[in-house]
Amino acid sequence: MGRWETIKTVLAIVLGMAVLGTGAYFLNKAFLQYNPSKPTAAKVRAMERWIPEKADAIVIADVHQLRSEPAVFPHMSDLIKKITKDQASADAMSLERTGLVALIAEFKEQQKPMLAYIMQGHFDRDTLIATLKKVAAENGLPMEEHVVAGTMLYTEKGHQPEFAFTFLDGEHAAFGNRTVLEDMIVPRDPQHKSTLANTESWVFGHVYLRDRLKKGLPPQFADLTEVQFASKDGKAVEAFIPSTSLLQAQAVELFLSGARAWMTLQNQEDAVSMQALNTIVFQSDGAGLHAHADLPALIELLRRQF
Repeated sequence: MGRWETIKTVLAIVLGMAVLGTGAYFLNKAFLQYNPSKPTAAKVRAMERWIPEKADAIVIADVHQLRSEPAVFPHMSDLIKKITKDQASADAMSLERTGLVALIAEFKEQQKPMLAYIMQGHFDRDTLIATLKKVAAENGLPMEEHVVAGTMLYTEKGHQPEFAFTFLDGEHAAFGNRTVLEDMIVPRDPQHKSTLANTESWVFGHVYLRDRLKKGLPPQFADLTEVQFASKDGKAVEAFIPSTSLLQAQAVELFLSGARAWMTLQNQEDAVSMQALNTIVFQSDGAGLHAHADLPALIELLRRQF
């Protein structure tokens, strides 16, 4: 079993049983004190300290809120089935009790994005780790233990980039690229100011356009610093790219409109792609570029990529 298969296993066990509540065997009684229906902003405040300052992209989803939106939740469930590629894993990940899930990406020179996930819930650590080790042993995957900044990190030996799993605190667990997890564990600067916006939204995030990421982008993006996006209702998603002038915002709009037109030409016979592309609307002003799209259509388009 390779790295991807191990990720599927951990997803099924950790997300499905420990966080989502479909296997009470893995839940500590204290989980009953964790309230997934708390306001999104309150859940984000609890998680934010674990988001690395080095993160180049952040996507945070309040799954509890999304469960109440029939237009998007079926697409989300189907996406999970595609990602796990395993019906048993998909059944375990039924999203019954999730509070908050975050995807963190870091980009390095000449490398693909390094990805990791943070999950908010309450865990029976001993039972969960024993189960993970049992699964690893059954599949011939040696697991190693490392102490990083006082935190135990469980890693899968023999794969690059190295896969890792850890408990960040009583309500947060993380898995994914070891480098990203180690960045989560490192104590943050006490003077660090939050850069997260739209923290009350059901889905939101940032892409920070640092130099290493802008190397692959056209000149129109040279002076831009970030992309913000958010969905306040699970139906539509709004994106915003701050700019220094209306002229710059219009240049970015022209480029992105051209990219959308090219993708439309390439996918004219694909109804799902056309539906998603046709919902995208751009508008420029002196503050930057605004974009609007249909969230369920975008999720369905993403689901088809797996």
